[in-house]
Amino acid sequence: MDNEEICTFEELGKLLNLQLDASYSGGRGVAKVVSEAYHYAYEKYGEDAANIIATVYRNSNGEKAY
Repeated sequence: MDNEEICTFEELGKLLNLQLDASYSGGRGVAKVVSEAYHYAYEKYGEDAANIIATVYRNSNGEKAY
């Protein structure tokens, strides 16, 4: 995904299920994964990298995931 694409939690859940043989539905479990990725990126690479994650991955209401 590039910085202009958006991926919903539901879409990300499907991708995680395929890659990890998991059972994410796109709800709170995926939100936690995105939140952890956001905080990791913020600590390791700074605010700009974290904001890319927040911009690309959105909940079902289209809200950014922080």
